Amino acid sequence: MGNSSSSSRSGDRNSRKIVNAGSSYPSTVNVPPSNASSSNRGAKGPDPTKAIKIVILRDQVSQTTGHGDGGIGSLKASKGFNWNRFIIVSGISYFIICFILALSPFAQSLLLYLNFIRFPFGDLTNLHRFGLSHARNIRMTTKDGMVLKGYHLLPAHLRHWGSAGDASQSVNYDQLLQESDRVLIYFHGNAATRAAPFRLHAIKQMSYFMNSHVITFDYRGFGDSQGWPTEEGTYLDGLAAVQWVLERFNCVSRETFPP
Repeated sequence: MGNSSSSSRSGDRNSRKIVNAGSSYPSTVNVPPSNASSSNRGAKGPDPTKAIKIVILRDQVSQTTGHGDGGIGSLKASKGFNWNRFIIVSGISYFIICFILALSPFAQSLLLYLNFIRFPFGDLTNLHRFGLSHARNIRMTTKDGMVLKGYHLLPAHLRHWGSAGDASQSVNYDQLLQESDRVLIYFHGNAATRAAPFRLHAIKQMSYFMNSHVITFDYRGFGDSQGWPTEEGTYLDGLAAVQWVLERFNCVSRETFPP
């Protein structure tokens, strides 16, 4: 009996070691001893199958994470950022965007013209706000009926004509433009408006250092001009600006202007 009880206690201790070791996910696990007597098989104690289940769980985690040591560190690693998935999703998203752009003229125009970037905000006809003390607001109508808005700046030698104005000074501005020998038309690029700071700086420099009238305007869909930009529409906008100048500028024969 003494030997039997001692061997039973020894088997229980060994089983406990296996269970405790299994709970910390060991790299190697010894199977519980099987030399216990048949009288101890019915004794209540730790179930060796639980230790085996823990070992199997540890192996699954180790295989999933790719780390040989397994354990909690490996389990945390499996929850980290998945770069493979990120690259795959990014690539699919890129091709979807390219496909949409290839089939949607509207999306293409948004990226090409960037006319939705309306800078600066507010009233673009407030000349004093933009430091245009010797300029006026102008309007021109395209062949397809779009109304475009712009600025007319006086050259440096004519700035004694007074401050900025609109209709009250239109007659004087038209007369000065008709008597002039130099007019520049400034066609700005995509995005923003005619009142963007870098564009204002450019037209002011041209009117002063080149001593010239300067005409600038917003294409259709830009700033406070009507319509939506298209390739054909921008051609019509440019022709409307040239036509507006020729109607007030007599130094060039109108026969040179395309019909």
